[in-house]
Amino acid sequence: MYLQGDYNMTTQSLADTLATYGIAVTGLTTTQIQVAERQQRFLVELSKHGVMQPSCDASKVDRHVVNRWLDSDTLAFRRRYQSQMLAHAEHLYEIALNRVEKPKHNLGSDTLLMRMLEARMPEVFRRNVEIDAPQLEALMALR
Repeated sequence: MYLQGDYNMTTQSLADTLATYGIAVTGLTTTQIQVAERQQRFLVELSKHGVMQPSCDASKVDRHVVNRWLDSDTLAFRRRYQSQMLAHAEHLYEIALNRVEKPKHNLGSDTLLMRMLEARMPEVFRRNVEIDAPQLEALMALR
């Protein structure tokens, strides 16, 4: 059985996705299922684009609606959103590894890629800055 919408998503795939986050489709209203479908359409696009506006455009979901879902965590949307952002960050990491392994095939800015990785995976790519006591005192004096 197919749920409403243009994305050809089966009831089972949506049920499996929601069950991962502790939500049973059988307990949802028709309206909640429609919301879950719209969320899933957006999340599929988010995993491709990695940023909100192109994902909104491609899924035909308004940015304000996405922000409302994030704020209210409707149907565990916040965790699902974070999961897709992580998937996209991992995709960027794959690109970076590919550039290391095949440097002659690079088709983009390595600097831009590194900045994107720093933003998406700061625990791995953040810049570490050490400040000793005299430097800290100098910075505090500037306040």
